[in-house]
Amino acid sequence: TFLPSMLPCGRHVPWARGAQERAPRLRALFLCATGLQPNLHPAQQWAPGSFLNPQKKIATHLPHAPAKGLSEFKEWLVQVNQETLILLLDGIEDPRNVGACLRTAAAAGVDAVIMPAKAGAGLTPAALRVAEGGIHQLELFELENWTHVLKKLKAAGIWIIGTSGNADSSLYNFDLSGPLGLVVGSESSGVRQITRKQCDAFVRIPAAGNLPSLNVSVAAGVALFEAIRQRRVKDDSLEASTFP
Repeated sequence: TFLPSMLPCGRHVPWARGAQERAPRLRALFLCATGLQPNLHPAQQWAPGSFLNPQKKIATHLPHAPAKGLSEFKEWLVQVNQETLILLLDGIEDPRNVGACLRTAAAAGVDAVIMPAKAGAGLTPAALRVAEGGIHQLELFELENWTHVLKKLKAAGIWIIGTSGNADSSLYNFDLSGPLGLVVGSESSGVRQITRKQCDAFVRIPAAGNLPSLNVSVAAGVALFEAIRQRRVKDDSLEASTFP
């Protein structure tokens, strides 16, 4: 049996059940659905306990997972410039919010989305469904050793700016026009302490009434598009000064 929820989803191992002799049919099904040739492996090659049903099974994964790892991240860092814009998802718990953030980031044209490999919902099938293809337009990284990752970003010249409802600085009064990594935290506790220690500054999104904060995916959209607005204003100003 093959179900859409078994499609590849980052570090979460997808799989399909079936007898060995049906492997060609599984390959054809995946090829038809994705345009990619899958790699099929006997279930015994995976970690003990991964499959508890005594029937013969086949585990499958596609050649290219949606998220990249540390080696690709280090190669990508070489491309950082004065206009680099990154979204960091710091332990978001609801996969639907993860997906909405990915879709928003794709619409904003960010250079990369980075998330910790061991915190938050990750790239679950639910997240990928909500993203609705947005991941294919993104440089997407799931990385371990989160403190090391943040230090690498800062060493490359990127300012790490956290979002918090308690921040003194308003998003709209803060310079977001340089190389920037915007951090949005979990729905329940916000940006984690391990990440806070590496943030260069924090900004808040002013809200009317008594609402303390916005939905995390909405906040990500507001912050990203404010950064883009500031960059366009800056570019227009430079163009005007160059050509009076």
